Formats: sequence, structure tokens, C-alpha cells
Amino acid sequence: MSERDLVQFARDDKRLTDADTIARAFVILHEGEGRLPHADGTLSALSVAYLLVENKYAPPEMIREVWHGAREARSTARSRAALELIDNVLRKAAHNPNAPSDVLMGAASSKSESVRLAAAANKRWQPEAMAMVADQWIENEGSLEVLKALASNPSLPLDALERLSFHQANTVRRRVAGSRRLSPERLDQLASDDSPMVRRDVARNPSTPFAALQRLGLDEHPKARREAYDTARVKLVRECGIERDNTQALDFLLGDLTPEVHSQHQDDLLANPPAWTRRTFSENEIKLALLVHPNTGKKEARR
Repeated sequence: MSERDLVQFARDDKRLTDADTIARAFVILHEGEGRLPHADGTLSALSVAYLLVENKYAPPEMIREVWHGAREARSTARSRAALELIDNVLRKAAHNPNAPSDVLMGAASSKSESVRLAAAANKRWQPEAMAMVADQWIENEGSLEVLKALASNPSLPLDALERLSFHQANTVRRRVAGSRRLSPERLDQLASDDSPMVRRDVARNPSTPFAALQRLGLDEHPKARREAYDTARVKLVRECGIERDNTQALDFLLGDLTPEVHSQHQDDLLANPPAWTRRTFSENEIKLALLVHPNTGKKEARR
């Protein structure tokens, strides 16, 4: 099989979902003219390796062997094209959901930012492996993009996520502020963050407690106030048992109806009260509805 045919075979295989066929391509990669990349760093073999590790059906042992072969090839590669392709192979291996833990841990300490980013974004980390590298990653990582990807990774331990919420870069804190996994206590603290964009992301987080939304409803930043109002609507729908499409109930609760419009509906409501009006709302729910309303001024809210 010629080098061109070998690359074309792997490219065609990428469209298939048959693991046996992918394994057959791996055998050809070993035994055919284009071997797994080692010292020579041949572009044809690297191209095949790239296509194979890009495939989501690639088994862990295949990803591991391609990873180690590509790392060896990188130490002796001469051309810039080969180096770029090798880094792409390593990046795709670290990004593959079937990547084994040793590959991910190796990628976490790679000199290439794109490889570290791929590992940080991989959501299939084993908890033990992620716990081993999380602290080192947070302390030594200089790329904000990698830290942002790490903050969004559901495999990141909660204590590490909490540490990232104190990062000096507001772009990292913003990513943490949008995480539903962050503790309500820390979300409440971030609701008073110096960055208005962090406060806005806290306001749009469904896990943000009502007390924080109340404060954000008075925030000096208009987008934070708007997000707090919208999030409160969602929470009231979920927690008060109001149907999502019952806009009359939501508008009544959240004060969207002006007194004039509300008076027009008052007789109808008294004559034929809908189910939601028979529910007893707590004082805090009513206060929240008023506080987060965008037309409620700060002076009135303090009363």
C-alpha cells in the first residue's frame, strides 16, 4: 500500500464507526510503508496517526502508543511542518475522550499550550488522576485559556474549583462564577466581586442563592441587574410551581404589570382566581420579586 493510499485509508476510516476497522488501520500503520512516527518523523505516518487519534472510537491503547511515538518523533523532527503536525497529533490525543490517564497527565505538563489546553478541556479524566495534577496545574499554569478550560471541566475537584474562584484574573473568576458546581457560599461572595462582569455571571447562574440575587438586583451595573431579574424568574418558575408559560403569574409576581394594567385584570382575578394565586408566597419571595425588578429604584428598595 502506497503512502497516499495509507493516508486515504485512514481518512476514509474516520468516517466509519466500526472499531474493528479502525483497529485494522492501526495494524496497517504498523506494518505498512508508513510506520508509527519515530526518529524519521515521516509526514505520512504522522498524518495517519492524526486521523486515528482524532477518531472518537480510537481505543485507549492506540492513543497511548500514538502519543508516545509522537513524543519520540518530536525530539528528532527537523522540519517545521513535521513539528507542527506532531503537536497536532499530541493535541488530538489529549483531546480524545478515550485518552488514558497517563496520556492526559503527560499532556498536562506539556510545553505546548495547545496540548495543555486540550487536556484541560477533556471531560473524561479519572477523578484520581485529575486530583493528582489539579493543584500543580493551578499553581504553575501561566495560560489563562488553559485555566478557563479547567474551570469549566466537570472532572475538576470542588476544592480546586474553589481555589480558581480566587484567581487574580477576572476572566478566570468569570468562568468559575458561571459554574453550577460552585458552592452557594462562594457564589454569594462573588456577587460582591470588584469586576462587574463577574457579578453579571453570578447573576445568571441558576445556583446563585436568593440573597445574592437580591443584592445583584440593586447592582450599579445594568446587565447584572437584568441577569439577576431573569434568573429570579427562572428560580420562581422552578421553586414556586408556576407553569413556565403562565406569563400573567410571572408578571404579577415580578411586578412587570403596571398598577393601571394590573387593575384591569383585578376583577377577573378575583372572579376566577388561577391556581397560582391560591398558593401562599413567602415574604422573602415577594421581596425578591420587588427587589430584582428593573424599574425598582435603589431608594424604594431600601425601604
